[in-house]
Amino acid sequence: MRAPARKRESPCSTPQDDPKQTKLLTTDHTIKKGGPSLEELEDLAGCIAEAWKTLGRRLKFDESQLTGFHKENEEYSEKAYKMLLAWKQINASAATYRVLHDALCHNLVRRRDLAEKFCCH
Repeated sequence: MRAPARKRESPCSTPQDDPKQTKLLTTDHTIKKGGPSLEELEDLAGCIAEAWKTLGRRLKFDESQLTGFHKENEEYSEKAYKMLLAWKQINASAATYRVLHDALCHNLVRRRDLAEKFCCH
């Protein structure tokens, strides 16, 4: 009998997917200075998937804006990317790793794993 295939490590895995990551979440991390690059936002968009709207609300988008991102883009990753791109453009230098980190860690988003991956050293 073959051993079950080992799950490919994904840049988007959650602590529930990988028990080793749970340990990472309890360590002390320093939030990066400045704001995320477009490439980082695109990478994050691929990881946030269906939770993009919940994150968008934490980033101060209203429902009509979220509906616009939803209707204009088919894939969840693209909806999330366009929303994150608009957040960066609207907020300019105020679109910081700190703001993104806090939004990802919010009790309704619960993606501390992604906050640490994208926003911390």
